[in-house]
Amino acid sequence: MSNVAQVERIFSADENELSELLAVYQSAGWWDTETEDYRQISTIISRSYCFAVIRIEEKIVGMARTISDGISDAYIQDVAILPEYQGLGYGKLLVDFLVEFLTDKQISWIGLIATPGAETFYRKSGFTAMENFTPMLYKKEDRDVV
Repeated sequence: MSNVAQVERIFSADENELSELLAVYQSAGWWDTETEDYRQISTIISRSYCFAVIRIEEKIVGMARTISDGISDAYIQDVAILPEYQGLGYGKLLVDFLVEFLTDKQISWIGLIATPGAETFYRKSGFTAMENFTPMLYKKEDRDVV
């Protein structure tokens, strides 16, 4: 890592930071400015158990967040780094920051759903595959009618 990186928890974001976060979300393919209002990122930040960013020279180049009940379970999601900063260890810094935050809160069950090919990345932070479990996603149109 050639640039000094700073990982921090944030509770809100100003207009400039929201724009930078939008760029991170878009780089991961998670935000469509045609249909989604990027100011909703403020709500995502405030409703997350922990929302962390990584900055290089004051610019947000990555983010990750957790959702949790604050007692027993937590999920890490939305781990994203701008493409030009990927492969330099910044994603691991973010994940390790969140794991430390959660374990300091005595939360020991920490899960996530990795995109195909990202398993090795998460293993470097101590995650393993959950054998005999299948991630599921609700889709109203797939519901069986009784």
